[in-house]
Amino acid sequence: MHSFDCFIFDLDGTLLDSSCQVIDCMRKAFNGCNLKADESKLNSNLIGPPLRDIIKMIDCDISEENLVNVIKTFREIYETDRDYSSKLYDGVKEFLEELKAQGKKIFMATFKPMRPTLRLVKEFDIEALFEDVYTVDKFGDYCPKEDMIAHILDKYGFDKSKTVMVGDAVNDVAAAKNTGVKGVGVLWGYGADKAALRANADCVISHIGELRCLKEKLKNES
Repeated sequence: MHSFDCFIFDLDGTLLDSSCQVIDCMRKAFNGCNLKADESKLNSNLIGPPLRDIIKMIDCDISEENLVNVIKTFREIYETDRDYSSKLYDGVKEFLEELKAQGKKIFMATFKPMRPTLRLVKEFDIEALFEDVYTVDKFGDYCPKEDMIAHILDKYGFDKSKTVMVGDAVNDVAAAKNTGVKGVGVLWGYGADKAALRANADCVISHIGELRCLKEKLKNES
């Protein structure tokens, strides 16, 4: 851990589990648009990609008009939802506090919009641990994770070799690779099949505390 100065974390499936809340709000969004969601597809495997892609995973034949309406309705519901079913994964807050105490710089890069993201980090009292939070809508309608990482590197002047992106999805480690930083895949996130994540990550971990030995893990898996 001492070899790295900058830690960039995904949110959903990495720091917290918000699947129940997201799925319930997605069901309500489809219903609110007089559309029927395929219940067999409403599961945690949906979580991770951008919202537009999630909706197409539920209904691959959805029209552009209905897609736009579901996105709008989902955001209206989710941004004010208060079911409090989301929860931090074990050890997350303590580890982030440890990083902060050691002077490490911590960032978030998530496909969740800003309003619900800030609601959640405030709810779990971790907002002050992050230098900055990058969301899908930080610079407009859509910001790829590659752009989030690149902006962090450019704005704060971090050395790529001392920066790591941590996430549970292939898009997290792919964004790391495309920007020249280390990509760490977490095995506790969404999706039962982690083969693609293992294949694309510089290393994988099964508990957030394993980041303390990151240098050794990267060496062993290289």
